[in-house]
Amino acid sequence: MSNDKGLITDIVKEVGNQALSLTSCQPFVTWVLENTPIVLEHDCAAIVIPDPSGAKLYLRLNQPLSDGYIQEFKLKTIEAIGASMNRKFSEKDIEVVICLHADASLQKGSEVDAVEAFYHTDLIVRGKNLGLFSIGSRKPDSFLVYRINMFKIFADQVALAIDSLKAREEVVRQSRIIEIERIKMQTAFCGMAEGLVMLDESNQIVLINPVARKMLGVEEDHSGNVLGVSLAPVFISLSEQVIAENRLVSREINLGKSIEMVVRLDAAPAIDAQNKRLGIVVLLRDITKDKEIDRLKSEFISTISHELRTPLTTIRESVSQVLDGILGAVTEQQTEFLSFCLEDVDRLTRLINDLLDISRLEAKKTEMHKEVLDIVGLVKGVHASFISRAAAKGLQIKTGFSKEKIQVYADRDKLIQVFTNLVGNSLKFTEHGFIEISVIEKADAIVCSVRDTGRGISEADVPKTFSKFQQFCRTDDAGEKGTGLGLAISKGIVELHGGKIWVESKLNEGSLFSFILPAQIPV
Repeated sequence: MSNDKGLITDIVKEVGNQALSLTSCQPFVTWVLENTPIVLEHDCAAIVIPDPSGAKLYLRLNQPLSDGYIQEFKLKTIEAIGASMNRKFSEKDIEVVICLHADASLQKGSEVDAVEAFYHTDLIVRGKNLGLFSIGSRKPDSFLVYRINMFKIFADQVALAIDSLKAREEVVRQSRIIEIERIKMQTAFCGMAEGLVMLDESNQIVLINPVARKMLGVEEDHSGNVLGVSLAPVFISLSEQVIAENRLVSREINLGKSIEMVVRLDAAPAIDAQNKRLGIVVLLRDITKDKEIDRLKSEFISTISHELRTPLTTIRESVSQVLDGILGAVTEQQTEFLSFCLEDVDRLTRLINDLLDISRLEAKKTEMHKEVLDIVGLVKGVHASFISRAAAKGLQIKTGFSKEKIQVYADRDKLIQVFTNLVGNSLKFTEHGFIEISVIEKADAIVCSVRDTGRGISEADVPKTFSKFQQFCRTDDAGEKGTGLGLAISKGIVELHGGKIWVESKLNEGSLFSFILPAQIPV
């Protein structure tokens, strides 16, 4: 008996050693079945490990056995695992793995070729059923009680080892999945047509793909510092704005020395699964060709506009002379048609002027004639020019000022153009209610706004409000139609003054266009 205790101690230690030396279940189970006869003599043994789709039955034969015996033993084992796990298994659900099969087999129908003794025990670890361990013999009552107890101790150790190996297999499987996903991400990251940079919270480079390296001139063996003396301020200010506003921020920068490159930066917050901020991710797009196309388009529009102005001036002057009767008397019907003609010429002239204005703004060739002026008086003049048109539509046009006189350093004509565009836009799309022009002086800025009770702008269209050729809320019966350039021109003029313009609007609830101008007056 003491020899048996030593035996079981040795075999339990060896189970642990095998579990530590192997990385998957199948070689371990094979070893277990090969060594089970040391614990308990038997003709046949099996270990069943279920999985979601069925189960694997590892089978070892220690004696030459007939197919009938093997089939009976398998059925008993399958029935036992089904009862143990309260789950129905059929033979087709079971994948049989033969660990060792004897070369010879008994003849079918032999009197001794039957499973006379059968024993099984569940492989349970921490209340979890991992499978079943079964043994069989052709001799009845061949499994002594103390040997069964040794077998159960052995099976308990086997269960612990299988649990450990399955966990190890899962770790390996997950590691392979992670590695495959890492390779996929790396391939996509390096194969992107755009540049991609990730900066941490201290503005250190965490990730940078080859395209971004080439754009920014970052060396392959960079040590994680910010992107050089010239670019660092751009990325730091970009990061600060993203963190402060917690939204996507876009900016354009000029790169390149011998050949100019214009790059658009789209920066967004980088957060993890726990919503913890990690830094920012910046997408870099080379928009040099787009800018060149825009430049050529603007030059074309500017050239065509200039070429049209001279003949239009001639046409208008000629029509005006005929209409005024300088060249002879005109009938009432002729007067009506000539008036229509003159209106269309004036409309076409306004369109050409708008095209020229936007072309100059985009080419940065707009001339500014700044002076210290009273913006309150300027707004009152704009207000007076719209009173009759507002009254014709049944609208009230109001003004509001924080002071009777507010000085600003600006280009008078350009500022009048901005207010005229904003008020005219409100008048065009307001059918009832009022339009209000206001100017508020603050410590560091002059805040100007035009509010209306018109149709408003949908949430989806608000980001496009100041883009060229955008016309929202236009209907088929809308009387007055513009060029779609007024707001884009207004934005350009405000920015030339060092200001900022924006809109707040909801569909069918009116709009509030606001812009700020610096309050500083040069000495």
